[in-house]
Amino acid sequence: MLFPNENVDPDYLAEYINDKIEFHVESSGIPQLTGQQCAGYKILLPSIPEQRLIASALTSWNTAIQKTEQLIAAKERHYSHELSRLISRGQHPHAHVGTFAEEVSARNRGGKWRTVSLSDVTTVWKGQQLNKDAMVEDGAYYALNGGIKPSGRTTAWNCETDTITVSEGGNSCGFVSYNRERFWCGGHCYALTKLAKDVDAHYLFHYLKGKQARVMALRVGSGLPNIQKSDLEAFPVVLPDLVTQTAIARYLNALREEIDLLGQSVVALKTQKRGLMQKLLTGQWRLPAQEKAVSA
Repeated sequence: MLFPNENVDPDYLAEYINDKIEFHVESSGIPQLTGQQCAGYKILLPSIPEQRLIASALTSWNTAIQKTEQLIAAKERHYSHELSRLISRGQHPHAHVGTFAEEVSARNRGGKWRTVSLSDVTTVWKGQQLNKDAMVEDGAYYALNGGIKPSGRTTAWNCETDTITVSEGGNSCGFVSYNRERFWCGGHCYALTKLAKDVDAHYLFHYLKGKQARVMALRVGSGLPNIQKSDLEAFPVVLPDLVTQTAIARYLNALREEIDLLGQSVVALKTQKRGLMQKLLTGQWRLPAQEKAVSA
């Protein structure tokens, strides 16, 4: 614990430490910060009034970031609820659209939902291994290879835009992604190609995302877990008619877009705070401390 003296504002000290001190990896391999490291660290200290002003300014950014992250968490819960309600229970996001969809379904398919195997409506294609020497920092296309995020960039692509992928191996096997641009699908990743004409790609993505825990449960092996292609192909998918699929997908897409925009706001706020900290905590920018008025 740190006990600042009367010349240091605790909030200012906390912001300074969070910004400047790097955690050192000790022999155990666990990042930690020792008292000896703290004691030897030099801290730039303006006057107490200016410290408080700096801490107050940074606290405003912290509050904005925290509130936005809380809103994202609430939106994520709402999305999960709607995903379960619409796809698992077959309800519709808007009553008037639902009525129209039901009428079309009744004419075209008898108003019934159907359960199919994933291989009945798409081709499960295992990607191609990409060697490290094919990775370039400024490549036009990203490469997915079994993880949650791209493993790098390359100059070639083997999958078109609007392709759903499922991670094949590793700790994240079963993770479902929707790719809005051309990319390289690696050897530890499955791409869902050649979708049936009566399947909406966005609906299928939301459905699989909602069932992601079950997809991940398909993994086998203990050392390097993976999902067998045959097991993924046999995964059950519940489909309404195309009109209903599209309506559900549009509604869920709107929810995801709102969450994505909030996520971009958090990134922007954190970038702004980082820039502000670099200026204020190094003395490049100074905040004039207001002196108390003295009565005559």
